[in-house]
Amino acid sequence: MSLHHLIYLSTPARPFSLQQLHALLRECRINNERRELTGVLFYSEQHFMQLIEGEQDQVQALYQCLQRDARHTNLIKIADKPIRARGFAEWSMAFRCLEGDGAEQGLLDLESVVVQRPTLAAADALLLETMRQRLLAE
Repeated sequence: MSLHHLIYLSTPARPFSLQQLHALLRECRINNERRELTGVLFYSEQHFMQLIEGEQDQVQALYQCLQRDARHTNLIKIADKPIRARGFAEWSMAFRCLEGDGAEQGLLDLESVVVQRPTLAAADALLLETMRQRLLAE
């Protein structure tokens, strides 16, 4: 078993309503469970940031699909490497909306969780925290 993770940043093609975000999240969870992928997705009106983890071929296949997905543009791969263990094994797709009342709508609040994952490499935890702070500041 060759675990891998990929982190990317992209620009939404248009702002998403909370209802559209919930639909996207449901779709991600169904597809990720089928592919045995886990991870976390951040959203602001200006950016998506996602960490995807799982078998390398599945991670790469999903990223290829994401590159063709019209819901976002300007994909920038930030990290793409083997990992020893999953950082988000319990989530087929954790989610954090960085604007509005998403947490009150049942979305996960990951502000303190992301950087406290013992299985994430220090550099990846720092990267996620830095990007999270940047998105929060937008």
